[in-house]
Amino acid sequence: MLRPYQELAIKNIISALADGHRPLLHLETGAGKTVIFCEILKRLNGRHGIMVVRGRQLVNQASARLTREGVKHGVMMAGHPGYREKEPIQVCSVDTLLARGTRPKADLIVIDEAHLATSEGYSRLLSHYDCPILSVTATPYVPMANIANVVIRPTTFDELVRDGYIVRPRYFAPSMPDLQGVHTANGEYVQSDLEKAVNKGNLIGDIVAHYKKYASDRKALCFAVTVNHSLQLAKTFNEAGIPARHVDADTLDHERVSALDDLEAGRLKVICNVGVMGLGVDAPPVDCIIMARPTKSEMLYIQQLGRGTRPYPGKKDFLVLDHSGNVLRHGFMEEEREACLKYVEHTKRTKSLTTCLNCFAVFSGSVCPDCSNSNPIKLRKIDVRDGDLVEMTPEMVRKDIDRTRKEKGYKLGWRYWEARRLYGEETAEKLFPKRFVPEWVKK
Repeated sequence: MLRPYQELAIKNIISALADGHRPLLHLETGAGKTVIFCEILKRLNGRHGIMVVRGRQLVNQASARLTREGVKHGVMMAGHPGYREKEPIQVCSVDTLLARGTRPKADLIVIDEAHLATSEGYSRLLSHYDCPILSVTATPYVPMANIANVVIRPTTFDELVRDGYIVRPRYFAPSMPDLQGVHTANGEYVQSDLEKAVNKGNLIGDIVAHYKKYASDRKALCFAVTVNHSLQLAKTFNEAGIPARHVDADTLDHERVSALDDLEAGRLKVICNVGVMGLGVDAPPVDCIIMARPTKSEMLYIQQLGRGTRPYPGKKDFLVLDHSGNVLRHGFMEEEREACLKYVEHTKRTKSLTTCLNCFAVFSGSVCPDCSNSNPIKLRKIDVRDGDLVEMTPEMVRKDIDRTRKEKGYKLGWRYWEARRLYGEETAEKLFPKRFVPEWVKK
């Protein structure tokens, strides 16, 4: 049975398609986007539809979802056993279609994980079609004017939580890496620089120690920077008596499925991965996300957290253990963000975030909801000395930032922005108050 917001979405999509629009369905991970586009495909009633995705993993997942929803279909991807050319519904790898020059007949095109469809290749493929297009994603935060011109948003994160369709995260930020010297290219951290910053014994030890402290009874996905980083994390978890396994792009499909099965059965506690568990993975038992990979991509951040939103028996919430600074960098995933069609819209953050000095929970407000501690100042940096966690006082933080400024030769104003990046706006204003400039000077 369709949920009320799914019925509303279908109604609005059909109306938009009838009016000649190219709708984009914006709906949270775990809220049932698959059910919606499967119902749309069923209503083709024998007409032709193609579902286009990128990559073998997403093709396999799309085919499994259609099968689960009772939609007969074929699969167009190199080496896939599901090739059945006569089926009116086809799941297609965009790369296979481009490489072969194949253009299957379509009365409707569905693009799943549409935030990946902004490439020139997609535009080249779609230029051969003059038919309606339905795009679907949980993270429409890159320009998508090439595939969509109207947004369908049938419900919100808070409404989905209220009605029990997804679960809410709780955030903890016990430590974060020093990203000084990590360069940026094409809007993201340079991977080689990032690996040097995060693949350190003390940081990896922190991740394992804080998992044991906050989430030892939970099933976790841990997102790492590189294969070497992920392997080291998995090794350290296992040495600490926490069953863990590493997977990456070279891990065979059946081995990934086996890892998820072992996680659900309790034979594993943590799956450490690089770039393969953050998109299109249905893992309802997961109730802990460990962020060991700093990212400047808000889209990647929300996709990774989305692996924890699905409900599961006995699951009331999921924990986010942030060892990357991503929560303060991007905000809570449940904050409403505008979909982006024509250009990148930087939605202004609506919440000022605080990290509890007592339990390291991240929250908005003045009193920690987890331990009721009242925070006089927001401090996040943890100094590791002989394996112990040492809470840094405001004076220690001030001296630490001043020392770095002098070493790097930065201007005085850098101190405020560095404190704000590490600890938040309120702390920065207390540590390095902005100079008051009289109006007569400004004039």
